[in-house]
Amino acid sequence: MKPIRVCMLAAGFYPNLGGLERQAHKLGRELVQRGHSVCVLTRQNRGLPAEQTIDGIRVHRLRQWGKGRWLESVSYLAGALVWIIRNRRQIDILHAHQSYSPTTVAAVAGLLTGKRTLSKISATQELGERRELQRLPFGRMRRYLMTRIDRVVGVNPSVFEEFEDWGVRKERFQYIPNGVEIPEHSAYDRDAKAAARSCLNLEGDLFVIYTGRLSSEKGLEHLIQAWAQVVPEFSEARLFLLGSGGGDRDVEKDLKASVADLGLGSSVRFLGHVKNVEDYLVASDVFVLGSVSEGMSNALLEAMAAGLAIVASEIPAHREIIEDGVNACVFPYGNVEILTRKLKGLLADAQLRRTLGMAAREAAQTRFSMTAVTSRYESLYREILCVA
Repeated sequence: MKPIRVCMLAAGFYPNLGGLERQAHKLGRELVQRGHSVCVLTRQNRGLPAEQTIDGIRVHRLRQWGKGRWLESVSYLAGALVWIIRNRRQIDILHAHQSYSPTTVAAVAGLLTGKRTLSKISATQELGERRELQRLPFGRMRRYLMTRIDRVVGVNPSVFEEFEDWGVRKERFQYIPNGVEIPEHSAYDRDAKAAARSCLNLEGDLFVIYTGRLSSEKGLEHLIQAWAQVVPEFSEARLFLLGSGGGDRDVEKDLKASVADLGLGSSVRFLGHVKNVEDYLVASDVFVLGSVSEGMSNALLEAMAAGLAIVASEIPAHREIIEDGVNACVFPYGNVEILTRKLKGLLADAQLRRTLGMAAREAAQTRFSMTAVTSRYESLYREILCVA
């Protein structure tokens, strides 16, 4: 089949390690391995070269004019449009990651050059892209340009409900979840778990883990409150928090203060950013994610792929991925009592942890593997381009 030449538009890209950047990098790498051509237009970061090839992906970092969100957006828009127009003969499709500046660029460039366009929307509900777009300047123009995109991809079906009343027609929507790489080893493999713990020099019997930003929407204050009730019964258990502050919703200092006030210092470890997240997942027993809002959590998918027993808040985005009692345990957001009960139940039952972990890993392999997700994008590209 004919290779496809994809130009991705993203505000940030690898080595930035946010969820959006990781998904764009993994998808681009998989597409390159399949023989397609991928370039990325992103914003310039201090200390990084303007032009770079990463895993076969040609990365072009566009210079910023001045400081501030407004100037950054305008300079990215102008720089990306000029680049696309100059290189339009080497592009088949424009793939925007997020509905902000990248989608504005894709829509305008599509109108000017006739290139086909796709926009991926990752965040929904209270902290979603729709709400943020309504607060940004030129809202009506952005709303109109969204209707000019050939396909709008949502990582969960609620995306479509939020954007349908903007005039984006149903036939332009496409559900494609985030993808995850399946690690070689799993948390329910005793030998693999023992090896990971030895490599990380971990001492203890039971490990509960959270990975991601230490941000207010993640419900971490509820986890700390629940943990204070878990520790008296499971004194050898340890809670690992991987990640650091969450920007304007940063709760890292507050969490550390709560841990100190509750006398939990010996049982809670703040590990910050680590490169070997997979090792910590395999070494752990339970993964917790108590968010109030998500698009599709990469951290949750990675925990599933590692075969961990999962405790997660019952929100729409999570219901698209996990099923209570089948491959996870769920609890109402903010309900510390039920969260505590779920944690205690899993820590006390090794067989239940294994059963849920095996089911979670199977779901990750069959529904959310990067291989399967890339195939869906590949098919969508060809559909949009009307090529075999």
